[in-house]
Amino acid sequence: MFTIPVYTIKTIEDFFPEHCVCQMTRIDTSSEGSLFEEERALIQKATSKKRQREFTAGRYAAHQALQTLGIQASPITRGPLGEPMFPAGITGSISHSKQWSIAVVSHTHQHSLLGVDIEYLKDTSPGIMKQIASPKECAMLGGAPDPTTMLSLFSAKESLYKMLAPRVQQRFWYHDAEMLGIAHGCIELQLVRTLHEKFQKGWSTTIRLAQIEDSIVSYGASS
Repeated sequence: MFTIPVYTIKTIEDFFPEHCVCQMTRIDTSSEGSLFEEERALIQKATSKKRQREFTAGRYAAHQALQTLGIQASPITRGPLGEPMFPAGITGSISHSKQWSIAVVSHTHQHSLLGVDIEYLKDTSPGIMKQIASPKECAMLGGAPDPTTMLSLFSAKESLYKMLAPRVQQRFWYHDAEMLGIAHGCIELQLVRTLHEKFQKGWSTTIRLAQIEDSIVSYGASS
């Protein structure tokens, strides 16, 4: 059975590159009152209390990360694709799983592209391979990869989307990028179609992965 090897880490801070600040928060941790009015308006129509908790925890993590970076917290609204809109001069990304929310931020002159994802290890379903993997990737993975490998590929492609979608201002899908290579703790992904004049077919980047507690975390970053 083919596997994508990932590192197991105890703390999240050392996982991210220099000049990035990360904050990881349990969703069941109370963060009531941490939203700005503009953020509260984005979620007030959500019928699911679970979705409200996830959104609140994600924004709370982002506010904490911004403050650690030395930026006064301010409303993080949504862009045209639903992406979080960080203050001018700041690049950032937010993700959540069943148990955790995670946010990572950096000054744009340090990292102009940044995407993060977190997934709960027990959330893997057998049908995920058809959703995320091309026939070429299925062949690379031997057709029946272990659950952690499937979730790692899913998470890597989620990070790629969050990294590129705000820049190219269009949605794209799992099959629009394929694995080009695998090393310990990272997957190289390559675009199989052009998204933008700067991100054409054949453009590639490395997504890094790690396991922390019961979750897979991935990120992509570029200057």
